[in-house]
Amino acid sequence: MNNKLRDYSKKVYSWSDVSKLSEKLNSKAKSVALCHGVFDLLHPGHIQHFNAARELAEVLIVSITADQYVNKGPGRPLFNQDIRAQTLSALESIDYIIICENPTAIEVIEEIKPDFYVKGLDYVSESKDVTGMIAKERLAVEKYGGKTHFTDEMTSSSSMLINKFFSNITLESQDWIKKFKSEHGYDQVIEALDKISELSILIIGETIIDQYTDC
Repeated sequence: MNNKLRDYSKKVYSWSDVSKLSEKLNSKAKSVALCHGVFDLLHPGHIQHFNAARELAEVLIVSITADQYVNKGPGRPLFNQDIRAQTLSALESIDYIIICENPTAIEVIEEIKPDFYVKGLDYVSESKDVTGMIAKERLAVEKYGGKTHFTDEMTSSSSMLINKFFSNITLESQDWIKKFKSEHGYDQVIEALDKISELSILIIGETIIDQYTDC
């Protein structure tokens, strides 16, 4: 590892060392912006998002969800937390990276107490957030006198890019899913699932024992 990469590693803080970073920031009394996400596959939208966030404050911190809490489907994250952290640390706009060993950003917000919690424009509508986390994160930021800011930059999605270019789903299945999404909205799917949940379902099957003979 060359000196440049060693310098990059100094930006990364494990969850057990977050309190040390918090103390360091408090001693310098600088304004802080915080971004949070998985950032599994870095793309131009992320770069613009970080640059816009950096303009809001003197220090930019990016927290990434640890591998065990990434809930993006099979095979995710595509890159493990160490690789994701190292990739982000190479960006000049980012001052520190935190590997968040929690399922949400709430704990990071409580530790760092950022002046700005920065999200992309696709998160601006709390009513469309089925998880309800955007509202909870906003309240957590406001509790410590901070503000939630939405960047109006190029939008894209790591999941969309990964599903399109790195998917282990067959092209036939991808076409079926695409057609299904165009014909059925979220509300229709939820309504169908609700109806199914009211049914008494009996599944009948039989045990199949396969025998393999190597020769």
